[in-house]
Amino acid sequence: MPDNQTPKDDVPARALRALREGDHRQTEQLLQEIQARWQETEAETERLRRQLDAARERLKRIDLRYRVAAHYSPDWEYWFGPDRRYVYVSPGCEAISGHPPEAFMENPDLMATLVHPEDRPLWLRHLEEAVHGESPHEHEALELRLHRPDGGIRWIEHQCRPVQGEDGRYLGRRGVNRDITARKAAEARLQQVTRLYVTRSQVNQAITRIEDETRLLRQAARIIVEQGGFDVCIISLRRNGNAPLSPTAVHGLDPEQARGLPLDAVWEVIRAHPWDFIRERPLLCGDSEDPMIPSAWRDEARRLQLRNCGHFPLFRGDQLLGMASFLSRQEEYFTPEVLQLVKGIVEDISYALFQMQMNRRRKAVEVAAHERETRALQFTQAIIDSLRSSICVLDPEGRIITVNRSWSEYARRYKPHWDRFGEGENYLAACDALEGAGGGVAEGIRRVLRREIELFEGEFPLGGAVFLVRAAPLKSGPEEGHRLVVSHMDITAMKRAEAELRQAKEEAERASQAKSEFLSSMSHELRTPMNAVLGFAQLLETDPQLGEMQTENVHEILKGGRHLLDLINEVLDLASVESGRVELSIEDIPLGELLEECLTLVTPLADRRGIRIDPGPETELSARADRIRLKQVLINLLSNAIKYNRDQGQVTLQMEATDDRVEIAVQDTGKGIPQERIDDLFEPFSRLEDGNSGVEGTGIGLAISLRLIEIMDGEIRVESTCGVGSTFRARLPRGATEARSTHCTATTTAPPAQGDGDTHTVLHIDDNPANLRLVSQILARRPQVILLSAPDPRLGLELAMAHRPELILLDINMPEQDGYQVLSRLRADPSTASIPVVALTAFATHRDVERGRDAGFDAYLTKPLEVGRFLEVLDGILKDR
Repeated sequence: MPDNQTPKDDVPARALRALREGDHRQTEQLLQEIQARWQETEAETERLRRQLDAARERLKRIDLRYRVAAHYSPDWEYWFGPDRRYVYVSPGCEAISGHPPEAFMENPDLMATLVHPEDRPLWLRHLEEAVHGESPHEHEALELRLHRPDGGIRWIEHQCRPVQGEDGRYLGRRGVNRDITARKAAEARLQQVTRLYVTRSQVNQAITRIEDETRLLRQAARIIVEQGGFDVCIISLRRNGNAPLSPTAVHGLDPEQARGLPLDAVWEVIRAHPWDFIRERPLLCGDSEDPMIPSAWRDEARRLQLRNCGHFPLFRGDQLLGMASFLSRQEEYFTPEVLQLVKGIVEDISYALFQMQMNRRRKAVEVAAHERETRALQFTQAIIDSLRSSICVLDPEGRIITVNRSWSEYARRYKPHWDRFGEGENYLAACDALEGAGGGVAEGIRRVLRREIELFEGEFPLGGAVFLVRAAPLKSGPEEGHRLVVSHMDITAMKRAEAELRQAKEEAERASQAKSEFLSSMSHELRTPMNAVLGFAQLLETDPQLGEMQTENVHEILKGGRHLLDLINEVLDLASVESGRVELSIEDIPLGELLEECLTLVTPLADRRGIRIDPGPETELSARADRIRLKQVLINLLSNAIKYNRDQGQVTLQMEATDDRVEIAVQDTGKGIPQERIDDLFEPFSRLEDGNSGVEGTGIGLAISLRLIEIMDGEIRVESTCGVGSTFRARLPRGATEARSTHCTATTTAPPAQGDGDTHTVLHIDDNPANLRLVSQILARRPQVILLSAPDPRLGLELAMAHRPELILLDINMPEQDGYQVLSRLRADPSTASIPVVALTAFATHRDVERGRDAGFDAYLTKPLEVGRFLEVLDGILKDR
């Protein structure tokens, strides 16, 4: 510094020196300079204070941001000092570990106790290296498992790095623990799904490679366990419909353990609703403690520590074949993805089983076809060897290059027509020359030569005879496929037989039609007078003016008329059965329900004579039969057992079943039947009782019952002991045990309509005056009904259009127009189309009733009329009008 310059720091000293020297001017200057310096110092101090306040504010904001980031972060952050104690632990530790930050600050070793035993050595080694600063890595990353106080396990990703001061001194490690439990679970699921995809691929490779069913299932079970990650796989099959379920393939358990598993208990649950387990919930799965799982299975699964079990039904086509069981000792194993893949594996196995069955059937068909072909070749060779077939071989141009001896005899027999078919002649040209008679034989053979078809067959008339011509390629020699073998077979006799057979069939059909028409006509002609007899007798029966003797006479008329009607019905029924025109609807009939219906009908007959009926124990047996016809047979057997029993006797019903048959036994306590007369029971009109026995009957019922049972593939047997009683046994094919009836047997009887002041118009069209009078007298009981009667269809149609009645009663067999034509005209006219029409007819066969219903009658009542039933139908229709 120059001598003439004085540092600023010397100003106070110079001011003191000037003051001592008395230099007031210099002193004043120096004091002013000191004041200026003081002001500068105060300004600088203020500026530094403001900078300090700003720095403190920035530090506060930085600290807030850090604390917000640390306290609200889902991660668990910490600072672990060199003294093996935590300097800082973020609140995120509690959500992950279940312990608050204070617990780690107080107990630095808490972390080591929480680490899973398998991961603890890795953590302790890492901690030791971190404390001493000996870690070979600047940035450490570990994946560990922690035990929470609630028993759960969390996966964490641990990352840390060393902390150093400005002087390079080691201050500990700054660390972050991140919860990766969800990621690890996703990775495990992905790994599991990947393994199952590989498993399905390997199972499908085994399906394409293995043809034996048992070997395939065992290989699939092995792949499912070793590759799929399951602990046990059991595939169980039921070899036939009644066989128990048996394990076919087991992997993961020894045979003794597998036999101890109660697979049948689970099988019964799946078997009850197999499609539900495919469509809605594809298996019984989840925790083996689930109460939906059968208790027997839960006990055994608990013993084997099987936590998750899945049971899938196996199908072969639509047939429930067995069950595939996938067992695991892990918890929560069956995720939706796993279920879908396992279901796919089961479907692949089911499809493979179905294809194996189809292949076995195809091979069986191929073997059968081969056997048929072999037999055909042997048969053909035998024909050739016998030299009776007329055979020739054609070249590609159609020339005959060789013939057998029979062909030559064939040519001599049919000269001169056959001269053109000799060896060396052109077979096709000869056929063309006779094209009018040949009917395209030449063209058919040319198509075989052109390889458009493999075989040609055609008929070839020649010389008054008819021949069957067959042409096929010759499958041998160097020119295979270019030569044809042509054979001729004389089918003249066969064609003649076919013509005779057609004629016989037409005659039989005409006879059958004539018989049907005769039966229908007989039914009508017999029932028409019976309608008048029984109808007027029923009216007389209710006449209060009749005396006691007259009432008894009317009862005798009704009794005799109904007996005659029963005889007519049974004769016509027997004729229908014997002509083979009975229409059956074979189904599974629950016998318990059917017998209950029959007993309801015959019990009043038994009660009148004090006869006890023992129905036997309840049964779920069923029979394959026609319901109506079987009911007819049972009612006949039961009514006979009552009619031919003694007073105060007993009728016992018994039912037994074998593998394919069911037997119904009806036993009575009557006087029995001599052995030598048992064969006469089933002859029409044969009655073993004399005419004075007092037992009503036609002698036809058993004959009809026997024939009905026989056409339903059954039989009736009789056992009888004189003085003890008789037993009739009907055997029929057995139906499904679980058959349930859909028939409704309840009936209701409508009460007679009461006069309510309203009138109803009813039109009756019938050409029989007796029938018109009968209906008129019946309807006299209904004063609110106005009856219009028409003796012919023409007048009936005019009355219908003029009066618009509320109901039309229509006969069918009438002159000029029958009932069906009248009904058609009524329905075609808009003014009468909606009027209910009831048929009153003597056409009473089953076929007649079906035809009437199909034609559109609202009801079909047969003659003779049952007055009560007639009024019930009439009241029911008029009530709704």
